[in-house]
Amino acid sequence: MESRRSNIYDLLNREDEHPDFSEGPHHDGPCSSPEQSHSSNAKPKRARVVLTKDQSKALELHFKTSPYPTIQERKDLASTLGLTNDKVYQWFYREQRDAPRRLLPDGTKLGFRHPLTEEQQSRLEKEYALNKRPSDREQKAIALDLGLSELRVSQWLHRRRNKRKQP
Repeated sequence: MESRRSNIYDLLNREDEHPDFSEGPHHDGPCSSPEQSHSSNAKPKRARVVLTKDQSKALELHFKTSPYPTIQERKDLASTLGLTNDKVYQWFYREQRDAPRRLLPDGTKLGFRHPLTEEQQSRLEKEYALNKRPSDREQKAIALDLGLSELRVSQWLHRRRNKRKQP
């Protein structure tokens, strides 16, 4: 460790080879090619993936109906659109973060979660009265009928069950 420290110290303090003391042409900007890299073990920059108009439109449409997609919904979207699951996850994360800051055409802000409509609320109450613990398949069917995500239905049922436990 000591020899490594002295080598770095020597390199930094040699005036003839230190970039700040050199008389030759200076390059202040970031390195544009791996050959110009200042560090031998620097990772190459990851290529930026630019979404096509169709991909963006599909993601925006899905976000409007379900701003919090399940893992399976994200995987399905990724395979359908030809993107990685990570890319879809990042896109939704940014949208969830930034959407409330943007104004809608009517001048209002988009909230993270839209309140349930009276129809959705009454249907969920009816389903809960019939079966307090519906199966995953039943929850999926309810979600599809109501235009909600499976996660939203599952969370509503969970909260409803916990509400009854409280005094």
